[in-house]
Amino acid sequence: MQKFVMILFVFLAACSAQVPVEEPAVTSQPADGNPEPLKAVVPETAVPADDAYPVQPITDPLPGDYPPASEAALPGSYPSVDEAGFVWIIRPEGVQCETSDAPTGEKGLQNAVERLAAAGINAQDWGLTEMMVTAVCGAPTSTHYLVQIPATELDKAIALGWMAQ
Repeated sequence: MQKFVMILFVFLAACSAQVPVEEPAVTSQPADGNPEPLKAVVPETAVPADDAYPVQPITDPLPGDYPPASEAALPGSYPSVDEAGFVWIIRPEGVQCETSDAPTGEKGLQNAVERLAAAGINAQDWGLTEMMVTAVCGAPTSTHYLVQIPATELDKAIALGWMAQ
């Protein structure tokens, strides 16, 4: 009986009237198929509809007595050298998915500073920093060593695999 009902439903579905599909209307577009560009509307000359939000006046976001910035947000020279002639260099602690016997954390940082000293680079200050990195094998770890050195020794540090901060 189930087979009969199934065959009946298939037969009725195949024999039912087809609904015509409307074709989309042809629009007036340029011959190359690109639509007409939108025209810019100046807010002062815009005529809003009755139910539209009113056009807001353009005002200065800062009060008149707000002090101007003392210097540009980004330094003009890279790398930035401070007044005493020092520059910060940075290096990742390791590479993701690779095992190493090298020490990590503070011991690894101390080891890196000692290697810089052995290369004749006098480190003034150092520390660990965390950076956002991609989580993929072969990418640097998020922990980085940050060391301050004299700017005159930057080329030696770059030759050892460090980057200017």
